[in-house]
Amino acid sequence: MTFIVNIHGTSAGRAHTFPIGISQLRKMFDLEGIIPATDIYLGDFTIRNIIDIWNINEILKATTKKPFGVMEFECGNGDYGNNLGERIDPNATVHKAVISYILGNRFLNYYLFSGGVNPKLRKEVKDGNGRIAFTGEEHGFAAPIKPNGELDYTYEYVKFANEFLTSLERQLGKDFSLVYDNVLIGYLDEYYRTEYAYGIGNRKRSDIEIHRGYNFWDSFLKTLFVMGFRYKFVDLEFSKPNVDQLLILPTAKYVSKSVQENIVRFIEKGGKVIFYGDLPVFDEFGSKCTILIDYLNIKPGREFLPSPHFYLSVSSPDNLFREFRTDWAREIITKDNEKCSSSILAYVTQENAACSVFLHQMNTLFIAAHFNTNFIFFNRIFEIMGLKPHIRVLAEDKDKIGTLLFALENMKTREKFLLAVNIDNFPKKVRIMIDDVEIGIRNVSPKEIIFEKISD
Repeated sequence: MTFIVNIHGTSAGRAHTFPIGISQLRKMFDLEGIIPATDIYLGDFTIRNIIDIWNINEILKATTKKPFGVMEFECGNGDYGNNLGERIDPNATVHKAVISYILGNRFLNYYLFSGGVNPKLRKEVKDGNGRIAFTGEEHGFAAPIKPNGELDYTYEYVKFANEFLTSLERQLGKDFSLVYDNVLIGYLDEYYRTEYAYGIGNRKRSDIEIHRGYNFWDSFLKTLFVMGFRYKFVDLEFSKPNVDQLLILPTAKYVSKSVQENIVRFIEKGGKVIFYGDLPVFDEFGSKCTILIDYLNIKPGREFLPSPHFYLSVSSPDNLFREFRTDWAREIITKDNEKCSSSILAYVTQENAACSVFLHQMNTLFIAAHFNTNFIFFNRIFEIMGLKPHIRVLAEDKDKIGTLLFALENMKTREKFLLAVNIDNFPKKVRIMIDDVEIGIRNVSPKEIIFEKISD
């Protein structure tokens, strides 16, 4: 018998904790007759959560080589309590379905598609309602088909999503490729084995929860995504990145010895790394382990947190970006010498404390501060690393932000396609560049999806 393993982890319209579910179930993925599947409840698809669906699918791809899909794909209006508590934009269903498809999902189970009636149990039980479920006489209040059989406003959008996916498959073929950039995000499974903790585990959990996601996802990765970078994840505990790809890794005080050693070997072979977070000083068990920072010839200095009388902010030594307030920063102490020189890219304002440095000989950048969505800064660091995205939007921010572009290829015919998704409710005018070749200006209507062939 084949089993579909339903992975949970979304909460309050976000997926920061979803990798916990992957970590709990990943050993099952290798078993015969097991198909992994996600359980995605993100609500409206907006700039707030655009990278969540991307991240959880790419992490799943990095941790399993099997085909996968979505076991519970949210498709209703969000009013699960039948109290007008939510009214999701139905375009979100279409947008999330299309992006799930191009990310490799092989089935979407629209959930809950149809409501209904909970019958009375044959045997009397005094449990409050005597029915087969606890929702009362009806269930599935948010479904496209209501409990009474009426069609809700979301029904036509589910229908359109299916029609659009059929059109995509017809043109892309069953074997297609999504064009990625040479950027890998390091996934540390140890950072998500945190549901139960005691002793050192409590301190470790508190530390890594700050750095594994949240600001890393919502400032750094989201900025990269809007800039056009289409990145993959790499499971660093079980896989080795290729040295021709830039590795980006969120770090806390705790990183296992084996991972620290693997990263050092990666840098020694010529790999480029951007670290975002704190400097690792312990292994996964809480024992002192400074293999990585010793190799980089850096060490942690003061930790900075804001307070009612201390307005923690970060500045640029060369006025690259305007000073901004933040909620965390760590001083990075460098030991420059003939074999290791560094440049300060950001510092804690008024404290003379470097919190972002580039280590020249090692092609390594360490960012030890929580940044905002700082396009100027992140553009600069990718210039330093010698990378730019395959696909870019040239437009004002009002048009660029919220316009998602993807390049795809039919592996059989070698035809190339453009997919553009406007998640905003106003029109956009964008110039699109693919590999430094301009393919023209596109006018994208509110919430519109454009899919077109761009080369034979």
